[in-house]
Amino acid sequence: MSEVEAAKDYWSVNHCQSPRLLPEGEGQDHRYKLAKIILGYKPNSVFEFGCSSGRNLAALRTMDEDVALKGIDINRAAIAAGQRAHPTLDLSYGDE
Repeated sequence: MSEVEAAKDYWSVNHCQSPRLLPEGEGQDHRYKLAKIILGYKPNSVFEFGCSSGRNLAALRTMDEDVALKGIDINRAAIAAGQRAHPTLDLSYGDE
């Protein structure tokens, strides 16, 4: 098995976050710092490959409601958690 295949196998079933999503703001300051940097470029849209449950995209959404946001991840559980937590985000299961 190649390193890429091994990584895909791992991340398709493992989640770097606990099943309990952290409340807004709790331990997530880095997401807002990243969102501020991204929005400084004045994008019309943002696509996050490997978005997990969409927390970075959710931070972007709170700072700019007009930017089109899309995320994709190979972990079905992470996508499902993100869709429950952030129903207005466009999150999809998929691979490159």
